[in-house]
Amino acid sequence: MRKPAPDATRVIAVNRFYWPDHSATSQLLTDLMIHLAGKGGR
Repeated sequence: MRKPAPDATRVIAVNRFYWPDHSATSQLLTDLMIHLAGKGGR
């Protein structure tokens, strides 16, 4: 994993469902968080 940039935006996601659950919101949230982490977020 890359080290986050010092000025990276922090995002906190709160949801009842998250990976490995198969609900739509868990899949969308997981994909979003992985994407944002890949862009250098924390």
